[in-house]
Amino acid sequence: MILPILLALLLLLESSQSLRRATMGYQLKVGQVTSWQITRTLRQAQGTSPSVDSGHRFLSLSKGTGE
Repeated sequence: MILPILLALLLLLESSQSLRRATMGYQLKVGQVTSWQITRTLRQAQGTSPSVDSGHRFLSLSKGTGE
């Protein structure tokens, strides 16, 4: 179950290096996958996804510049 998710992440990184996605007022380059995203994806695949509150301390997004 985890392998297809990891392959999908690699394909996403390879094909979307310059794409930007707005998330809660923040801009994140899709190619910049942070450790909390990988951890969250793996935990979801294993059925042990953390609560929303406990996940917030792992966020390390920078405020968008309005480009």
